[in-house]
Amino acid sequence: MKRNIYLVLLGVLALSFGLTSCEKLDSLDDYKSVDIGGTATSKISGEYYVTLDAFVAGNWVVDAYSQGYVKVMVYNTASNRADSVWFDDLGFWPTKARISCNAAAAAFTACTSDNLKKAGETVSIVNGKVLVDGCYTASENLTDSINIELEWSDDAGQVYRYAGYKRTGFLEDDH
Repeated sequence: MKRNIYLVLLGVLALSFGLTSCEKLDSLDDYKSVDIGGTATSKISGEYYVTLDAFVAGNWVVDAYSQGYVKVMVYNTASNRADSVWFDDLGFWPTKARISCNAAAAAFTACTSDNLKKAGETVSIVNGKVLVDGCYTASENLTDSINIELEWSDDAGQVYRYAGYKRTGFLEDDH
């Protein structure tokens, strides 16, 4: 009797696999192309390794605080509009602000925004641009470069610049 129950169960199992088999595809062209799209600011969004430079006596002082490269992030806002992004230096200064941009032109536009990481402080964007394929990293990888000039309200009159390149994902380019 037990043997008959096992055979019936095995038959039901085999039948269920047979009825729910996968569809055979003749070629890769049978798969539907899925375009997941991107955000409205994907052209300028990403992780960047930058130095903090200071404009002193008419000249740029590169890496003014001898910190080397630090990581900053530029990413879309929840509204996913091409006219603003979040700029976050991940606590280096510390700064997190919603700044104006023209994503199609890969440019940051002049604006003043509240610094969410320091109550009562504002950040003014003076100028900024992302150059697509604008530089080579130390390991000869082609990537985007970034240059954002800004001024913090707690150091009014002093213009700073975050300048560097987009993270490539290669370990030899990480800092």
